[in-house]
Amino acid sequence: MVLAQLDVCQEQVEWATAEKRTFLRQRIEARLAALQLQNKDFPAALSLIGKLLTEVGAHSLLGRLNMAGLSIAGGRISVSGS
Repeated sequence: MVLAQLDVCQEQVEWATAEKRTFLRQRIEARLAALQLQNKDFPAALSLIGKLLTEVGAHSLLGRLNMAGLSIAGGRISVSGS
C-alpha cells in the first residue's frame, strides 16, 4: 500500500513541477517524505526534508509554519534513524 502511495506522490510531484505549481509540489513532497519515513527509507526522507526546508525558508508566515512542520518531521526521522 505504501509503495503505491509513494509512486502516486512521485507522479504528482513531477506533474506539479511541470505545471509550475510550487506550493502544491512542496505539500506533496512533504507527504512523500512522510511516506518514505513510514517505509523506513530514512536517507531519502531526510534528503527531501532538507531540500524543502532550504526552499521554503522564511518567505512568509505560511512558509514558516510549513518549515516548523517539516522540522518536526525531520526530528522524527533523525530520532528514528539513530
